[in-house]
Amino acid sequence: VDKSVITAQRLDQLRTEVDVARNQLAATEAQRSVIVQQGAEGDVIAPGDGRVLTVPVTRGAVVMAGEVVATIGGGGVFLRLAVPERHAATLKQGAAIRINASGKESAGRLAKIYPQIDNGRVIADVEVDNLDTDFIDARVLVQLPVAERPALLVPAAAVMTRSGIDFVRVASAGTETERAVVTGERMTRADGDYFEILTGLAAGDVVVTP
Repeated sequence: VDKSVITAQRLDQLRTEVDVARNQLAATEAQRSVIVQQGAEGDVIAPGDGRVLTVPVTRGAVVMAGEVVATIGGGGVFLRLAVPERHAATLKQGAAIRINASGKESAGRLAKIYPQIDNGRVIADVEVDNLDTDFIDARVLVQLPVAERPALLVPAAAVMTRSGIDFVRVASAGTETERAVVTGERMTRADGDYFEILTGLAAGDVVVTP
């Protein structure tokens, strides 16, 4: 101004434009802060760690307060049984359970039996080590004790079949003889597979295995 490079009127105009630009910048920053705050208030925070099981809403959909946006499973994975009510009296807490999941056999323990009957079934939880957790609510094959009876068992390897007849070699007085037997159910125990012998053997007979 002193050197007459610009007029005082032009300087005032430029100062006004600078003030307007600063005000616009401040307004934009304030608007941005509001948007950021709104975004933070819209964050969906899970109440705890877990695995997402279902998401009933689609991406970009409007969600109202209190609406369920996801189902999270926490607290680990366990096996729950629904046993017919007629077997309720035979279930014992702590009983051994055998599980066959995805072709893999494992052992478990009947950890808890719920007293309320649900739709004619007893609900019970089983503790299993190394349970397959790829899918939730998957069905697995289980074997649980519902009754007890005496049975005569021989190793499955001891049973030989010829012409449709089952035989077992029995040792007696230093000699071995073959006896025809009638087998029942084949079952798996912790130490191997066994056949139940319905007739042909008696308790105390010494069975010879290959």
